[in-house]
Amino acid sequence: MSAAAQKSMAEFRAKVIAKVPSALDVLALTLKSQIQHQLSKPGTGRLYRVRNKQQRVLIAGPLLAGQTRNRFLRLAKKRTTNRPSDFHRASAPNNPPAPDTNALKRSAYVEKEGVFKRLVGVATKYAALLNFGTARIAPRPFMQPAFDETTRVATDTMTKALIVGPFVQSRRPQSVR
Repeated sequence: MSAAAQKSMAEFRAKVIAKVPSALDVLALTLKSQIQHQLSKPGTGRLYRVRNKQQRVLIAGPLLAGQTRNRFLRLAKKRTTNRPSDFHRASAPNNPPAPDTNALKRSAYVEKEGVFKRLVGVATKYAALLNFGTARIAPRPFMQPAFDETTRVATDTMTKALIVGPFVQSRRPQSVR
C-alpha cells in the first residue's frame, strides 16, 4: 500500500471514529424514545375503577389536623370529579404495560459511560418484573419491542454517520475543466 493510500485510509478512519460518539448518542436517544412510546400505548385488558382522589384524601385526612386538614379536603373536593381518568384499562399479557401514573415512562434514561458506550434503561424497581413477568403475572414486554424497532433505525443511522458521511466528504467529484 502506498504512502498516499495509507494517509487517506488514516484520515478516513479518523473521520469515522469522530462520528461514532454522536451516532451512539442518536441511537441511545432513539431507543429511549421507543421505550417511552411502548409505555405510552393504552391497555387492551380489563377495565378497573380507580379510587377517586377524594377517597385517597380521606385516607390521608386523619393524619392532618385543624385548618390544614379542612383546606386539604376542600381542595380535594374541587379536584374530584367522575371523569374517564377514574378508570384504568390494564394491559393484556404479552402487551406493553398500560400507563397509569406514567412513573415507568418517566424513569427511562440514557447514561453515557465512556466514549463508545451508552446505557439505556428504566429506573423503577418493578420494570423488570413487568418486562419479564413473575410466577403470578404474565410478562408485559416493552424493552425488546423497543430494541427491535430501534435496530431497524440503527442500520440506517450508522451507515449514514459512519460510511456515507466521511466517504462523500473525502470523495467529492472534481469539477470538469
